[in-house]
Amino acid sequence: MTVLRDRNMNGLRYRQIHLDFHTSELIKGVGRDFDGEEFARTLRAAAVDSVTCFSKCHHGMIYHDTRFPARHPYLERNLLQEQITSCHKYGIRVPVYVSVGLDVFMDRLHPEWVELDKTGRPAAPEPLQAGWKKLCFNTPYIDYVVEQTEEVLDLFEVDALFFDIIYQGECLCGHCLNGMIQEGYDPESEIDRRRYADRVVIVFKERLAAAIRRKSSNCGIFYNSGHVGPDMKPSLPFMTHLELESLPSGGWGYEHFPLTARYARNLGYEFLGMLWYR
Repeated sequence: MTVLRDRNMNGLRYRQIHLDFHTSELIKGVGRDFDGEEFARTLRAAAVDSVTCFSKCHHGMIYHDTRFPARHPYLERNLLQEQITSCHKYGIRVPVYVSVGLDVFMDRLHPEWVELDKTGRPAAPEPLQAGWKKLCFNTPYIDYVVEQTEEVLDLFEVDALFFDIIYQGECLCGHCLNGMIQEGYDPESEIDRRRYADRVVIVFKERLAAAIRRKSSNCGIFYNSGHVGPDMKPSLPFMTHLELESLPSGGWGYEHFPLTARYARNLGYEFLGMLWYR
């Protein structure tokens, strides 16, 4: 088991921004007017000392030069590289975001990698529905996730990695059916489907953490599933810190953050609040 014993390797900062950048492949001129110097100076003037920037978004689009075909078709510059270079010049930390559970580019290219619910239909993640499909963590899709992450570590000076939509439904795709049967789970049992899905996620996290450590000894790692609670305890050995996602108007509610923070402070990990503002 790969255990990240030194959890606070490079430390969290005080004033962090999570810069959401989910951009459809239909949008043109991406990054056209970006000015790295202005970007970093603006952050510094606002006393921001850490900003999460995107490698790959929910649409499956990649925002930097890459050997993979998912580079945003209208990306006009090596955006992530410029963001990292400019921010590091001013001592600003740049965690790198990678969407995992959602990847429109890959679910179109490989529909056989999509989760199937108990009716055999593609699973849609909550609270998103029409047009979104959840990728299964028990398919060759995860090989792609690992390889794309390794490329990020090869290309950039990476302070931390933020992996999003990290959960597995009670999937009944061919890979999961075969896996359950081979390992003695009953696919017709809701309890067994849930147990197997939880095991799939742990195996994924351990595998990805090991791949990261082969490339970097001090890169921060966090797997986001939208909530930090008791069910995250088995995953703690594969993370370096916690980030508490909480949008008062988006389903979490106004009491979610203070309660979650009170729980997280007892886990022995540094954590930061990721409160959304619109």
